[in-house]
Amino acid sequence: MASPLKECTVRLIYLCIGPTIVLVSETLTIDPACTSEAEWIVILRDRFNAAKAAGEVVDISTRIETFSPSEVARRLGLDRSTISRKIKAGEIEAIRVGAHHRITRREFERFRDGLAPDPSFTYRDFVDIVSGGEDWHFAARQLRELVIRSKRAGSVEAVDAIHRDPGLTGIRGWDAIVGGVAHLTGRDRVSGSALLDWCFEPERYCPSVIFDPFGVPTKYFWIDYLRTPIELRVRNVLYPAGNLEGV
Repeated sequence: MASPLKECTVRLIYLCIGPTIVLVSETLTIDPACTSEAEWIVILRDRFNAAKAAGEVVDISTRIETFSPSEVARRLGLDRSTISRKIKAGEIEAIRVGAHHRITRREFERFRDGLAPDPSFTYRDFVDIVSGGEDWHFAARQLRELVIRSKRAGSVEAVDAIHRDPGLTGIRGWDAIVGGVAHLTGRDRVSGSALLDWCFEPERYCPSVIFDPFGVPTKYFWIDYLRTPIELRVRNVLYPAGNLEGV
């Protein structure tokens, strides 16, 4: 006959790289006689991972509740890369925990309360990111966010503001990508087609060599090429549509 169920309070302690220790405490209902050590390990690991994903980890060195950037993005209805960009720019103060960032509840609430109802992000902002020497993989995440924001723009004025001539990055391939993507997101949405004339300037095309910002392996070249929107292919750019879609 199995033992009756008992209430057991389990404290999980997770050691990160560095001096910070985080703690989660909760009550689990288990049958000690029928729970093996391996099952215990699985239960504790799953509970702790769920707590981390939910942003419920507490730093016992300060007793301050913190959230992951992903959790902050989810709570604010923003893209994860937006929060990364804000942290990088110093607009959100984050605590470094091992290889990851944590954001205190107070900082989260400060940023949330000061957030504009519809924060703008334009092609000019994106050009500044690329021309500023940002990592290209990070830039790609920002471009995806820009595409998502553009689709959410609710007025013609907002769409026009996003799609005004952003100038050049100084990198021919990225200038071609900006022109092609802006044509994709602004076509039939801006107040007049003339607003997008800059998308077709000669500097927005790669004249000879195909521009591949990520150096795709040769065996995947044609797969990525076929997944690249025609608006970018005609500019001699390799940039699969998946890089422009939300996840």
